[in-house]
Amino acid sequence: MIKKLNDEINRLKSIEHTLCLTIGELDKANKQLREENERLRRELESHESWKAISEVAQRELEQIKAEYSDERAAHNVHVTELIEAQKLIEKLEKTNVKFPRQPKREGGWTVAMDYLKGVSDRLYDLSCFGDLGDTPPSLEQIEMVLLAVEESQINWKLKRQFQP
Repeated sequence: MIKKLNDEINRLKSIEHTLCLTIGELDKANKQLREENERLRRELESHESWKAISEVAQRELEQIKAEYSDERAAHNVHVTELIEAQKLIEKLEKTNVKFPRQPKREGGWTVAMDYLKGVSDRLYDLSCFGDLGDTPPSLEQIEMVLLAVEESQINWKLKRQFQP
């Protein structure tokens, strides 16, 4: 799941990068259009019929501005979607740790037996070095602690969310 989240984060970062480049290019094009408009305005003022030509140019400029505005609005929609996707990713990253489950609760276990055995083996290794005492905990005790960790995460997050 973490790999999928990382893949999604990388995909969204790529989209964000592309959008930033596109918006930058649009801003650059808009600046060039303004500069070209100013150059043409000065050139037109030097001609006798500059007023008639200026009106045509002004209409064209307004049309270009409208097109630019539409493109900018479309990019803003993409940016908004990107922000919403980033919020969703953050929410998914903050979800509670769920330990692997035993299929169909075989043997009455909630947490997957192979996972419990792996934890038990690690605890046994620690007990051999005197870090854990003489007797490592039983599989039942390990499962009880893991399930308590899952539940306490939920309670802790709820308390933090609703406390002033």
